Amino acid sequence: MTFVADGNVAHADETTFVESGSALESCPEYGTGFFRLPQSETCLRIGGQITVTGEANFADKALYAETLYLAGNPFVIYDLQPSDALPLKSETEAIISVTTASTTEFGPMVSYASIKGINGAQQSTLALEKAFIAIGGLTIGRRNSFFDFSTGLSFSGGYASNAITSLVAYGKDVGTGGRVTVSLEDNKDRRVQDGVWALRGSHSLPDLVVAARYDDESWGAVQLSGAVTHLSDDRDTICCGVPKDSYGWALAAGAEYRTKIAGYYGRFIFGAAYAEGALSYLGAFPFATDYVVDGDGTLVRTKGYSLLASYEHVWNERLKSTLTVSGISTRTKTRELLWAPSSILATVGVEYMPASGLTVGFEGNYYRDMAIARYFGLDGESSTANLSKLKMYARRSF
Repeated sequence: MTFVADGNVAHADETTFVESGSALESCPEYGTGFFRLPQSETCLRIGGQITVTGEANFADKALYAETLYLAGNPFVIYDLQPSDALPLKSETEAIISVTTASTTEFGPMVSYASIKGINGAQQSTLALEKAFIAIGGLTIGRRNSFFDFSTGLSFSGGYASNAITSLVAYGKDVGTGGRVTVSLEDNKDRRVQDGVWALRGSHSLPDLVVAARYDDESWGAVQLSGAVTHLSDDRDTICCGVPKDSYGWALAAGAEYRTKIAGYYGRFIFGAAYAEGALSYLGAFPFATDYVVDGDGTLVRTKGYSLLASYEHVWNERLKSTLTVSGISTRTKTRELLWAPSSILATVGVEYMPASGLTVGFEGNYYRDMAIARYFGLDGESSTANLSKLKMYARRSF
């Protein structure tokens, strides 16, 4: 049995605090690095990682968009402006995690908690990242959304949902390798709003997420997921008072396929998602909002989709390369405005593991941000910004 904490299989190359000759008993039934607490049936693993990243930004221009109202109707001003991104920057991220596992009459009971600290030129934070408990199919706490599948195999993720949220979920195994999960998830960190076009109300309900997943050790995994979110805006409109509540939704499909090409092992990841009024389920995108309150007081949902393809090629036990291509497109259509921003992200990278638990990597990112609008039946100009970045990073896992 290999214990899976938060959706990630414990890696065989992770080190452990249990030294050879220690009186502490290992717990191989739960995975690498677990040891049994003295006079207890509970097993514990302490781990974490430290990642140092250096980034060079080569963007001269960036896409800029400002939302507002003109004569009572939604309006957007957009153009290319000099990029305010730092040409060179560095960041250090540290994560410490504690996992416990034990056997109960209801089945295995697992608890997990992690603290993340980030120190960089633009932020310095220390906060609880995840904390949840799982027993008998029930999961309660803060962890990755059950909607999410993968942001790709590169160091920098592509356009796909990637949210950590508070939730209550129940999962049921179906056959061999199948599992269906129903989850109620807090949407506080999923709200895509700007305070002008969109400002979610205070009485929003939790999101309902349903996911069906199948895992096969020989070739990979597939997943289908859906979500429904409550949309409300408490602000009074000039014409019609508080907008009528609505509901947003999202659907996604993902697949992982492991293969062997010309004697080398590789992995493919594919993902696709569509959403109306629930843009965070497509991935992080700064140029659109979940909805717009139109001039007649109607709450108009933004529609969009995202696509992702990623490949990891393992040259040997220490060297691998990755390629990820993803895109996102959204469309907001009111009575007098059509706003259609989109973006493409391509990433290529290589990673080398000089020692167990130590990884160094180099990666290049290319972004192409595009936008066009139509006002009162008149087409605006198309704006396109091309951005490129180079990253070097080192990660020590323990």
